[in-house]
Amino acid sequence: MSYAWRQLQSAIRTLAGTTDRRDRLAGAYGKLIKLKPKDLPSEVAADHERLLRRISRFPVKSIPHEIRIEVDALSDMEVTAAIQTIMTMYDAVSAYQPQPVRRSAGARRAPSELPVWPVPALHILETRHGAFVHETA
Repeated sequence: MSYAWRQLQSAIRTLAGTTDRRDRLAGAYGKLIKLKPKDLPSEVAADHERLLRRISRFPVKSIPHEIRIEVDALSDMEVTAAIQTIMTMYDAVSAYQPQPVRRSAGARRAPSELPVWPVPALHILETRHGAFVHETA
């Protein structure tokens, strides 16, 4: 499931960007299309299938082009729902991830030990700032 976790983190980071919502959604789809249902917990496998059901996973001339066609065909309401679904999938998979180890105040890290960095909840911050709100021309 760590592969699914990495792909979902990447999708969320893409959604938190500053470009057009449809461009961000297409980028997130590009990350999620690499996943298979067996990579995901059962509670989100159906959401993944519903999101990407019309996009071929088999070799085609251009998967990014197919993704773009699919995203362009979505209504504004469907774009918002797709973004919400990806955030829900992220939250569900995050529940399976181990918590970072907290050190006591006096504990020192060994020089060869890498620090544990928490992953920020980008979707919460971006929603508060209106990043996922419908953009008007």
